[in-house]
Amino acid sequence: MGLLDLLRRPEPEGRDLSLDALVRALGGKASADKIYDPGWAPRGGWDAWCSWAYMQGKVHRFVNSLAKNAMSYELAASDGDEAALELVRAMERRVHLKTRLVSAYVSWLVHGRALLEPAYEVTTVAGREASRELLKVKVLDPATIRVFRNGEKDAQDLSGFLKEHPPEGGAPKLEAGGGDEVIGYIQHWNRRSEGKAVLFLPEELIFIPRYPAPGCPDGISLLRANYAVIMNKLGVERYQAIMARRFTDPKLKFTVPKDWWGRLPEVRAAIEATKLAAGTDFYLPEGTDIGIVESQGQGSKVAAYQAHLEDQFTAGMGFSDSFTSSGSSNRSVGEVQLQFWERDVRPERAMWAESLEDELVGPYVRARLGEGAKPPRFEFEDLTPQNEIEWAKALIPYLPFMAPSQLRRVFQDIGYPLGEGEEPRQPAPQAPALFSKDLTTAAGVPRPVLRGSATARDDLQAEIRRLREEMQQVLGP
Repeated sequence: MGLLDLLRRPEPEGRDLSLDALVRALGGKASADKIYDPGWAPRGGWDAWCSWAYMQGKVHRFVNSLAKNAMSYELAASDGDEAALELVRAMERRVHLKTRLVSAYVSWLVHGRALLEPAYEVTTVAGREASRELLKVKVLDPATIRVFRNGEKDAQDLSGFLKEHPPEGGAPKLEAGGGDEVIGYIQHWNRRSEGKAVLFLPEELIFIPRYPAPGCPDGISLLRANYAVIMNKLGVERYQAIMARRFTDPKLKFTVPKDWWGRLPEVRAAIEATKLAAGTDFYLPEGTDIGIVESQGQGSKVAAYQAHLEDQFTAGMGFSDSFTSSGSSNRSVGEVQLQFWERDVRPERAMWAESLEDELVGPYVRARLGEGAKPPRFEFEDLTPQNEIEWAKALIPYLPFMAPSQLRRVFQDIGYPLGEGEEPRQPAPQAPALFSKDLTTAAGVPRPVLRGSATARDDLQAEIRRLREEMQQVLGP
């Protein structure tokens, strides 16, 4: 029996409803919450909860936005190896690599780890590998994969599995070590008795853990790290909906005459038959009164708590409302926030590029083009939008000193490309005056004082030539 049951029911003889009893009841309810115990886990495990939380409104939006922005990239040739670049671009389109990497990054955020399986078609001649073609890249569900390391227990469990299900070529010899080296993966470990378990050797999967820690060597989920704030936010939103319904369709309190108390079930049935709702008329016998149970509370404090939860949520998720909502911030603040987030995600992109270049792109290129080939590298997109107007304003003083090819590039970059055969009109360079022309007519100011010396003009021309040379180095001839 809960506290509300005690409050709803008449007090039986001997029942203690003193203040101390109520406080003890509330304290017992609060102490039953175990979410802050180190060993606590939600029912069904963390992977099940994270999969559920990913589908909840703003959580879903934030995770997807993080993934598709972080995995915005293009491939670039290494050391001018265009053949390797074209090979990987064809493979990228064939296996839909960009789509797969966005899905893998979602998995990385939601479950704290990403596992990719490159599937190859190997052609052999006389028993030797002649060619290798990448057919597809699978994104495996991390919740179905157990990662085995060279710790004592993992080594024993994997050795026992290999004895019962020896792989082709025989089972490898496993020795326990420090527990920091991956020695294998098994998908559907819990269904091994049904023959559903699938073994992967370490080199067969690309394993990318998210910030692994001693207590979480497989990585830490972004959602798991924000469990408390996500559940608090969802709980508040749930009660907000109930509160809104209470304002539009409030609870009704019926006062029934004492003489009719013995016929209360009959009275309730008659009232419920009228299907009372907001905006409906109803008719009741004389002596029956209806009152409205008004919603009460400290609205300002509730609003402050809601704002606090939103701040905690956006901070914990590493994102900002201004990226997805036009009413939460102005352009300048949004750009600063985006620049900060891009600096924050840059190391994560580098981590992914290391794994993908070393374990996917590199082996594929060398298998197709030989050991001397230079695999292309990942170049991630600059997410900060360029303000063309401010950029053009900054270039105005330098336009007279640019070569025609540089001017053509400037017009292209600001969105005004020149047509075929058109050439930009370049004004003659003019050194800026050291003093305003109006000052030369000011009464009481001697003209020689307002005239720049020959040394100053020479220094200014040297500075202009130096700026032009620097711009040619940056923008090209």
